[in-house]
Amino acid sequence: MCGILGVISRDAISDSEITKMLDAMNHRGPDGRGIQNFGRIGKNFLTLGHVRLAILDLSERGHQPMEYNSRYSITFNGEIYNYKEIRSELKKKGYFFETETDTEVILASFQEYGTNCLSLFNGMFSFSIFDKESNKIFIARDRFGVKPLYYFLDQENFCFASEIKSILASKKIRSSVQPNIKECRNYLARGPRVWRKETLFQGIYRFPKASFFYGKLDELNENFKTEKYYEILLKDNKRNTEENFFDNYFKLLESSVKLRLRADVNIGTALSGGLDSSSIAYLVNKELFQKGEIKKQKTFSSVYGDNSLKHYDESKFIDIVTDQLDVDSKKTEVTLESFISDYEKVIWAHDVPPEGIPMSGWLTYKLVKENDVTISLDGQGADEQLAGYETYLINYLSNMPFYDLYNNLRNASKFAYSKKIIFLTLFFFIINKLRLTLVLKKILVFFFGSSFNPNFNLKEILNFTFDKTLMNLLFHSDKLSMAWSVETRLPFMDYRLVEFLSSLPEDMKINNGWTKYVGRMAMDDVLDERIVWRKNKLGWPVPEDEWMKSVSNPFLDSEKYKSKFMKKVLRRNLIYFVNRNRTKFKVRRMNLMIWYKLFFQSNFANHPFIKK
Repeated sequence: MCGILGVISRDAISDSEITKMLDAMNHRGPDGRGIQNFGRIGKNFLTLGHVRLAILDLSERGHQPMEYNSRYSITFNGEIYNYKEIRSELKKKGYFFETETDTEVILASFQEYGTNCLSLFNGMFSFSIFDKESNKIFIARDRFGVKPLYYFLDQENFCFASEIKSILASKKIRSSVQPNIKECRNYLARGPRVWRKETLFQGIYRFPKASFFYGKLDELNENFKTEKYYEILLKDNKRNTEENFFDNYFKLLESSVKLRLRADVNIGTALSGGLDSSSIAYLVNKELFQKGEIKKQKTFSSVYGDNSLKHYDESKFIDIVTDQLDVDSKKTEVTLESFISDYEKVIWAHDVPPEGIPMSGWLTYKLVKENDVTISLDGQGADEQLAGYETYLINYLSNMPFYDLYNNLRNASKFAYSKKIIFLTLFFFIINKLRLTLVLKKILVFFFGSSFNPNFNLKEILNFTFDKTLMNLLFHSDKLSMAWSVETRLPFMDYRLVEFLSSLPEDMKINNGWTKYVGRMAMDDVLDERIVWRKNKLGWPVPEDEWMKSVSNPFLDSEKYKSKFMKKVLRRNLIYFVNRNRTKFKVRRMNLMIWYKLFFQSNFANHPFIKK
């Protein structure tokens, strides 16, 4: 895991300017850095930069930008988990390797297969390869957008980087970038939508997931277009038995975890006490046992010691898992004091305002760093595939035939969310039958900024949330972990498992009121039943209601919200106006103001959060 940078400009950029841009994302790669200038190529000058978080082959041989066969140069962020298998096949074709890195495997794969190499990679990545012979550049991002990649584009410059702040560290670019008022309004009304091309910075965009650019440098300024290389492949699983579904799920998740344990540094697990993170912790333990490892697995959790916040605390479930698996459990307490002292750094780490107050993740990864662990295995992506959120029940139940509805509602009544689910299910069931969903959707969007569509069946809403809203969680995961120089690996985002889960029938995801049915059944014999059949779900909760009412919160100064910037953002923002007193919207307003202060009212050239 690292940070990458590329500058293609009509004017040469000095190494000192590139150094400042790398300084801005030094946290992504504190173990080394490199700069490679290629001079003028056609109409443009090209420079590649890199900051390294050493994961594989910790020697200098893994230094980047890395050259291959005196022809190709790469700057790469991420991991190719199946690099050993790919390297073995390339060796059969006559390729030789000088390092033990996955970086070199990417280069050899590109030489052998061209842009088709992307279909081979099981991993998370953003990278750029420059071919000195053809003077073409290859820029690509992974299937699901786990690793970030941003770019700035105008008539004279094309700059890409792993973080926006790295692009802004260029004085020339920063002087032309202003807040994108339209996207700021959208953020207040609808929250972050990181699946969109546009960011909250004018002229800075997100490189699309599952896409690549391959062409001459001059085309970046004159005709920049990306090409999509991946769509989820659906398999026919109709003939499988339930037992086969459970067994295949377990084997695929086990294989995914095993691949993600490949590293030359210490690995741990972020543990919430929920089914997903507990499943990962179990499979990590299983693999360590099979390898004969003596050291215990380390798990990292956030908890609440304050009695007034006990309803946010998951210690009971965390302790059940850690006692069963006999791991080295590390815990950190989430407090108002930690929020006050660190929150500006949290917003700075994100580049753009996040949803909510993500202090649980921030403190968990801080704990990971403090315990000399570089990689954390996390459970993001499971809920959006296994229908883990209770709102999915509404889509599932309200779209079924009437004769099936009664029994399913009766089963749902056994759960803590029964009254809410029953009411909303009946309401949307009637709305669907009366064909009023289009009108209702417009009302929901206006009043709540909601992307929820009651007309979606379960498969449709899962496809939507996996493709769109999951991107917000992946964004959080990358920004929060890399701020502490920690790499997160996500077993549920293995494309083999994704394709398998997307093809399952609906009753393998929701069954008799139980969400994540296939995941529960697959782990039923190996994890404590109190974890497998746990009914409530929290997942890194934060006491936002309490903190947004606290007199100790220094970020609620009302004078900040009277600035010219906020007046522009709030003007004609009807969704925000209707919801302005709800906690969610108060938090967004606070986040936006802190973001504006850090990125537009501070001395960026000497920013206190930039570590050189």
